[in-house]
Amino acid sequence: MIEVLSSKIKEKKHIILYIILCIIWSTTWSAIKIGLEQTPPSVGIALRFSIGSIVLFIYILVTNRKIHLNLKYLFFYFLVGMFNAGFSYYLTYKGMENIPSSLSSILWTALPLVVGILSHFFVKGERLNLIKIISILVASVGVINILSDNKLIFNQEVLLGGITTLLAVLCGAISGVIAKRWRKPYDPIALTAFSLGFGAIFHLIISTVFNSWSNFTPGPISIGSILYLGIFGSAIVFTIYYYLLQRLTLVKLAFITFITPITASLIGWGFLNEPITARELIGVIIIFSGLLLYDWKKYFHFLKKRLNKNNG
Repeated sequence: MIEVLSSKIKEKKHIILYIILCIIWSTTWSAIKIGLEQTPPSVGIALRFSIGSIVLFIYILVTNRKIHLNLKYLFFYFLVGMFNAGFSYYLTYKGMENIPSSLSSILWTALPLVVGILSHFFVKGERLNLIKIISILVASVGVINILSDNKLIFNQEVLLGGITTLLAVLCGAISGVIAKRWRKPYDPIALTAFSLGFGAIFHLIISTVFNSWSNFTPGPISIGSILYLGIFGSAIVFTIYYYLLQRLTLVKLAFITFITPITASLIGWGFLNEPITARELIGVIIIFSGLLLYDWKKYFHFLKKRLNKNNG
């Protein structure tokens, strides 16, 4: 009886943390958009990742986690950090200067597909098959459908923002492939802390070289956005994610990819007055169809197990 009760409590805890993770990740797009009104991209990312990295390192020290600090591991942390926290986030912020936060979140749903293509060539055992190729083409149609919307595109700045965001997705995918190719064990929390730290240094250099600090307007909105993104959108999000990753299947966590763009679009529409067009909604459906088709066996077996469990 006690074991059953304990199991139910743990399951409820996981569900609550999962919901929190979805909510926070969904709101980061709008928080970025709000912060950009008073904060240059490089400055905002530098401050965000500095805060996130410090919080995670404090977490590592408090929990006495063992981490690897030799040159090979540091170089690994550096590569992952530069492509993800460095290049990818900088391009994401730059892209969001010209496009709605909802559109940025939708374009980022292409990440699993881009990772699949790169993994086919660079990661052993991650080969593409006909179904996966078709799913990539389907999702690509969805992206093209969104970018061809007359109400969003045929504006050079918005088109440039969309292309910049897709380049950010590519850099994020490269970072993921680098992590997949790393054969030695590593603490994912340590990887996150170091990658955020290297990313913060990169953006501090960029913002200083281009004198972006002169355009930074400290105020309740900008400071609030940076603190939220640094603590909640970086440190807490990754802590919850890796906590759940140790206890739940990756399939369950993968559903976040489908949930966050929808929630982000609703938040952008409700609080930032960002438009949601019919073609954008159709594009979302097409992209989601491609994502579901890409790993349809995983989701099918997951749903089958859940149904069998409920029926049992």
